Order: sequence, then structure tokens, then C-alpha cells
Amino acid sequence: MKRLISILLATMCMTVCCLAAGSGLACEQFFGDEYRILKNVDITIVNDNNNHYHSISVKGDRALVKKIRKAVETDRKKAYNSVESYRNGRCSLFLNILLGNKLWNIGFEEKSGGHSCTMYLQTNGTKRNSSVVKSKKNGKSKSYSTSTSTSDGTTTTIITIE
Repeated sequence: MKRLISILLATMCMTVCCLAAGSGLACEQFFGDEYRILKNVDITIVNDNNNHYHSISVKGDRALVKKIRKAVETDRKKAYNSVESYRNGRCSLFLNILLGNKLWNIGFEEKSGGHSCTMYLQTNGTKRNSSVVKSKKNGKSKSYSTSTSTSDGTTTTIITIE
């Protein structure tokens, strides 16, 4: 009986650890508190059951843009598909990464000769749901209402500003 209980406890611990772990993508690091307080950074985070969308916009910080670009290039090694585009002095990179049973999409656009950028990290879910989204722009919080639905494995997110 003790052996059975030990096995069950070990299994539960491993399950909790796996669920608590993030996606393992290098781009995730830019959505923590360290970057949310910067004045030249705008961050939007949508967490809606299985739908996750995080975006960051940086203006006038060449060092941070380089750091984000390096993380995108690190995640590019995990991508099964990538698209690179150069137009009007802008570099764009789009990645599709399959981790476990989730498809992650990363988009990156470098602007102003490397002084500004926008990056997003997104994965879709399979359930119908809605939630409230919080956004920080230049230190001010705003609320948004979202509605997400799926059809044939495709997720559509509608964001309504309140």
C-alpha cells in the first residue's frame, strides 16, 4: 500500500510540474514584470483558457530590440516553418512552432533601423470562451472584452475596447 501511495504522489508531483512549466520559448521572458514597468514598452496580454496572445512594442531602445531579436532567433531553431520579409526598411519574421499539442506563432517586426520593434507570441485553443483582457500602455491600464470561437481548428479572437 505504501508503494502505491508513493507512486501516486510521485505521478501527481510530475504532473503538476509539467503543467506549471511554460512553453519553453525564449520570447516569453519579455512579458514579465521587469519589462512591464519600462516607459518605452507597451505590453498586451490575453489569456483565455487555451488562447494566449502576448505582444510587446518597444520604441527607442536599441539594446532591448537586439535582445528580443536574439530570443526570436533562438525560437526560430524550434520552428517548422518561418517566413522572413524585408520591406521599406523593416524586417519581419514569422514563425510556426509545434510544442506538445500546441501550435505557437511568433511574429517580429524591427523598425526604425533597429531602434523599435513589435513582437507577438500566440497559441490557439479549441474551446469557445470569453474573458477580460488587461493591457498596459505607458503605465495606464485598460480593460478589453474578448470573444473567442473555433471552427475547423481555427481560432478567431474579437477584442472589444470598453
